[in-house]
Amino acid sequence: MPDMTTLPDLGVTLTPPAGWAVGTVRTTLGEPVVLVPEPWGPDLGFRPSLSVVAVPSAGATVSPHRAATEAMAVALAEQDAHLVSDDRWPGGRRLRWLAWVAGEELVLQQWVMAMTDRVLTFTATVDVERWTVVGPLLEDVVAGARIEGEQAPEQPYNRRWQRARSTGTDPEPARDVDLLDLGENLEDLSRVRDAQRFRPSGVTVDRESLLGWVRDGTTSAPELADVGLVDHDGAPTETGARLRTVVGGADRVVQIGATIGLLPLTFSLYRRGGDTIVLATDGISQWRSADPHRRALGEVPSRIHVMDLSTVGAVGVLCSWLGVAPAWSLALDPREVTRDRLLSRLQDRTTPPPHTQERWRQIWRRLAALWTLRVEDADGPLAGLVAVDAGDRGAYLLTEPAEVDREGDGEVAAGTTGAGPAGAERVGLTPLPSAALFDELVALVIDPVRVP
Repeated sequence: MPDMTTLPDLGVTLTPPAGWAVGTVRTTLGEPVVLVPEPWGPDLGFRPSLSVVAVPSAGATVSPHRAATEAMAVALAEQDAHLVSDDRWPGGRRLRWLAWVAGEELVLQQWVMAMTDRVLTFTATVDVERWTVVGPLLEDVVAGARIEGEQAPEQPYNRRWQRARSTGTDPEPARDVDLLDLGENLEDLSRVRDAQRFRPSGVTVDRESLLGWVRDGTTSAPELADVGLVDHDGAPTETGARLRTVVGGADRVVQIGATIGLLPLTFSLYRRGGDTIVLATDGISQWRSADPHRRALGEVPSRIHVMDLSTVGAVGVLCSWLGVAPAWSLALDPREVTRDRLLSRLQDRTTPPPHTQERWRQIWRRLAALWTLRVEDADGPLAGLVAVDAGDRGAYLLTEPAEVDREGDGEVAAGTTGAGPAGAERVGLTPLPSAALFDELVALVIDPVRVP
């Protein structure tokens, strides 16, 4: 069993994973302690790490709300970053985001702990291919760490903070006022989702023209030549041939069908080895707050975005399309609703909730989309999920009533189906926290082929 290591300057004692070494790295912020696996050769690719840094509190103690919000602001400011989740952690918060660095899609998970005399931050940095193996390993390290000192107290909500913001002083972060009604003193995360709307790369073409050309290789659409998929004689270019090869010979296919009101949205991911092609309409994140009628109904489903990606980069695109973002999930009791009422609410916002509890009311008025995800490989179907999107209250799996009592509150294992409610009159809504949804997507898109 590895020996425990004490970091006296940080007031932390922890147990590094077997085969990991402890050192320091000089940066503009000083010399944070870093844990890395040793030895490590260039053929192994990106080397995961866990860094530990403490920033003394200057003056007044920093609250857990403020420490987490400041860390979140730094993550959102990173170029090509996508913030996935923000969860409660003893003494603070656990943040997770994706970042694209030097050709690698990295998962960064940060445990921000506010102490009375300092803010202590653990940061795990892992390539997305190793995340399902290394992520839990580093979480165990942080969960088992002994930290000296007292945790900073939470600051109760004070209506005068709004006045402080208007006068330019340094206030506490805004609270989620709806959650205050439930006795929960948590930050307002509603604006984070709007800051991370799906922005497709690649080209956008007519959906039917593209799919017909992919299927039989013939086209009469000049648009495909304009975007470089075929030449002026209709023969595939190198780019077009690659697209047809990946789509036609995919070793894994991830397909999502979603509806927002009457607006249908689709996402198809075709993976062949390390190459991935994504064919998608606009995303859920673009239309969640919209009223999808009139012009959108005619135009959005008829146009499709074509993205040529690496497989590791596809995870970020999928999270962006679905709108995976920080949210405060709420457990429901009772959890059941009739299928007809749920579908009616997704079409008509005036449909009343099935139960009178405040938790149900909060989720009900935030419901925006229903989506179904299915995955298959050469051997047939692998897994699936059926869920509804409730904005800053997160996603909720639709489960058979018999499954509701067996599922933990948001505890979802990779490969679970959750796609049962085909014939049931009633379905259960089980919270699927953003971090758990992200883990599920990584497991479904990427095989954990690398080892630490």
